Order: sequence, then structure tokens, then C-alpha cells
Amino acid sequence: MHSSRRLLALLATMLLVSTLAVAGTVSAAVNSVTPSTNDINRTNGWAHVDATVGVGSADLTFISTRSFYSCFEVRTDGDTSQVLAENGGANYNPLVTDGLYQYWCENNSSETVSVPANSYVEVRMVFGAESDERFDWTRFDVLPKCTPTGFVRDGHDLTAFLVNPGAPVTGTVDASGCNIGVYFGPGHDGTVSGAEVFGANYYGVVANAADVDITDSTVRDIGESPLNGAQHGVGVFYTTLNQDGSSTGPAAMGALSGSTIIGYQKGGVVVSGDGAAVTVENNTVTGAGPVDFIAQNGIQVSYGATALVTGNTVSGNAYTPKAWVACGLLWYQAAGVHASRNQVAGNEMNVCNVGKGGGEFTP
Repeated sequence: MHSSRRLLALLATMLLVSTLAVAGTVSAAVNSVTPSTNDINRTNGWAHVDATVGVGSADLTFISTRSFYSCFEVRTDGDTSQVLAENGGANYNPLVTDGLYQYWCENNSSETVSVPANSYVEVRMVFGAESDERFDWTRFDVLPKCTPTGFVRDGHDLTAFLVNPGAPVTGTVDASGCNIGVYFGPGHDGTVSGAEVFGANYYGVVANAADVDITDSTVRDIGESPLNGAQHGVGVFYTTLNQDGSSTGPAAMGALSGSTIIGYQKGGVVVSGDGAAVTVENNTVTGAGPVDFIAQNGIQVSYGATALVTGNTVSGNAYTPKAWVACGLLWYQAAGVHASRNQVAGNEMNVCNVGKGGGEFTP
């Protein structure tokens, strides 16, 4: 084999530690079967992979610089069950004993593929190419899709797809696998505008002692799949309360307007806690009812909160058993609700007033 190329590889290896972590990348250890690394290959102009990591995925570009095949295998999150049935599961390099994984072969060409992963993607090149440029599993860490928030419900530190985003949230927010779509914590402020938030199982958008405006957006499919009787799954949640009733901060403020809330498990919109003061205006809130597994509520103002609730269309909140009641509008131990011009129909009870409060809405 080309002695000069082997010397270059050995010299380059001496300058690198065998396991190198840079910017979320971990290079493979070298050995007699895989004497090179992806970084060495790139430096030498040999076959290699370039990776651009994103949230929950990596874009891999497989690059062959010469006129023979170089084959790149890929697996995700260390999952050894991804071995292929092809070739009886055996690798095309008989010296590699852990199986054959999905692969792409390039011949003086390049190709880019997007690979989803929860934590990381690994690439190796152990067949095709020349033996002195083969490299073992090289790891690329993807950006976490779900980030812990410190917001605890049911004993769980809930995760969110976006946490305290500094820029306005727009476009698609697929929070599948996360507990919350967009989370704003105490003291933060933000905007959700023209967004479509879906897929989380606890909340779509949370303003926890935060100042958040939500306009012209859709929040949908918040809950379990399929929906069930677990008492979570709220589209939009403004609160100043922990689950034990203690305070998370002095105020939760903002306006929810011109938006559609649909496909929620427990509630469409909830404003809850002393100091929570929100305008809920010109929204469409639609429950799944009538259903027999949970008593949904459309818009709820409760536990010392105040709100201006006007011009909303609320329907489809109905629970067929008689043990509990589903409400289109629910006022529960509120500190003051001003409600007007709401179109509320097709709910088990359109308005449930269990303490509207005598105070005034004070944003």
C-alpha cells in the first residue's frame, strides 16, 4: 500500500489524541483495521464526511475525491439494532464484526443526507476506499430537541422545544417528544406570532411569570396521542403558580389574540395565579367533545388571576359522564374577569362561574 500515505497518516495521528471532542464531534480511535480518522482524511484530501448539526438531526455530506468507491455507514444514538439484514447482517469488511449499517457509497462524488437523531449520529468508513484511509465510528452530537425548563409538573422537570427564545417565535414549532412547545420563564418576555405550535404533551406555550404576546398563531395537538384522561395538555398557559400553590413570580402578562387553539387534552387557554393578567381576544378555541375520558375547558381564569376575555369563539368542550362538567368558559376563584362578545356554544356548560371575582382586570 502507498507507504507515503501511510507515513502521512501516522504523523497526523501522532498530532491528534485518539479520541478528540471538538464542537460536538468525537473522532474515532485508530487501530490496525481503521488506521485513519475523518479529520485526517479531510486534511489529506481523502474520502471524508462533513456534518452540519441541527436540532434533532445532522446533515451529512459524504465526499469521495477520487475514482473508486468509498462507503460510509451511519447509525444513530448508538442503536445496534439498526444493523441491516443485507449480506446476512455481516459487514463487507470481514475484519469488522459488529454488523453492517445503512450506508452510502461515493465514487469521485458527494451526496448530502439528513439523519434524525435524539442525541448523536455516528459515521464510519470501513469498506471501499483504500485500507489506510478507513476510519471507525465518528460521533456528531445533534442539538437537543427538548431542553429542561425547571418548570415542574407531576414531579417532572418539564422539557421544552424552545426555552426563553430571544427572537420572535414564528413558523413551525414541532415539539413532538417534548413536554412544552415554547417556554418563557420568570422575568422573561417574548412574542409568538404567525407560529404553528404542536406535538407537546403538557403545554403548547407557557408564560410562567413572564410577559408574552401571542398573535395570529395556531396551537394544536397538545396532549397524549391519542388523547386520554391525564389532567394535562393545555394549549396556552399564563401562570404565576407552582403546582403546590407557591408563587413563581409576581406577574404573568400579555395578550393572546387572533389565534386558533385546537386538539388540546385538558384545556385550551388557562390564566392562573395572583398577578396573572391577560387579554384573551378574538381567538377560536375548540375542544374534542363530547368525549368520555376527560372534562375539557375552553378558556379558564382561576386562582387570583384577572383577564379581559372578549370576542372569542369557544365550542366542543363536553364530557359525557356526569361526575364532572366541561366548560366553555370557566371562572374559578378568579380576582376579576371582564367577558364580552364571546360566541360560546356546543359546550356541556357554556359558562361556569365558580368565582369570577369582584375585582377589575388590571393588565
